[in-house]
Amino acid sequence: MKRCYMLIIASVFASGIAYPQTSESIQPITLIEARNGSGPGEFSIMPEEEGPWPGLVIDNQEHIYILDTLNNRLQEYDETGKLVRSIAIPSSSPTTSEERMRDLPALIGIVEAIGFINGSICVLQQRNVADSMHPAPPHLLCLRGDGFVNADHDKDASTILKTLAPAHYNALHARELNEGFAQLGTTEEKFRSRHPLEKSKYIFRILRDKNRNVWSVGNGVRVYSPMGTLIYEKSEPYFITSEFSRRGNLYVMAYFIDSATKYWAIRVTKYSLFGK
Repeated sequence: MKRCYMLIIASVFASGIAYPQTSESIQPITLIEARNGSGPGEFSIMPEEEGPWPGLVIDNQEHIYILDTLNNRLQEYDETGKLVRSIAIPSSSPTTSEERMRDLPALIGIVEAIGFINGSICVLQQRNVADSMHPAPPHLLCLRGDGFVNADHDKDASTILKTLAPAHYNALHARELNEGFAQLGTTEEKFRSRHPLEKSKYIFRILRDKNRNVWSVGNGVRVYSPMGTLIYEKSEPYFITSEFSRRGNLYVMAYFIDSATKYWAIRVTKYSLFGK
């Protein structure tokens, strides 16, 4: 499976955050519902196994950036979910969504990762790898002002490239997940055994808030009280990814079927961990 990988540096366990303890205090807000297409605020969506998948990052102002790989662009939304701009991403690959869909077998090796690193939005592009014996080297592009610029030769380029690399992301994700279970004083196997609902769920993130509520994120959001009682559940069968902002907000991005078009669409939901 080829996915878009993303990384955001966020402080989840910030001091002073008051976390919700009842289902009534957990009030998710749907910020974005984006249809399939190539117009402003639309995404070329292909949720099948071969991807590529959209990427998501949140900046310090709570602006939401979603990577629209097949349309060669990044779309920025403000904290209320209003589209701010669509930013073209330079690419030597086919330039239209239709061309990229047509040439997918040749593009299947493309990895495009997005990250918010050192205050900048950066994208890692792995170009056409139809020739698997001689794949093109990855390129680093960073958002500067109104557009992306080549950052391959920046002084910290090698560090950013390593940070965005899928292998690094996978290792980081595995370590953070293990650390999350360790903070609970348990293992993933024991956690799933204690919470039967988790046995069939994909767990992307696990954390415990200052009130000892446990948040399990993946295929949706599930919150357990310190006694292990399920106090909130929102299922997302077509879960893509989630990100935490520096302000302690959880953003979940998932596919859904648009009732109007009967086709795939993207939804971004925000959870305020302040319980407001």
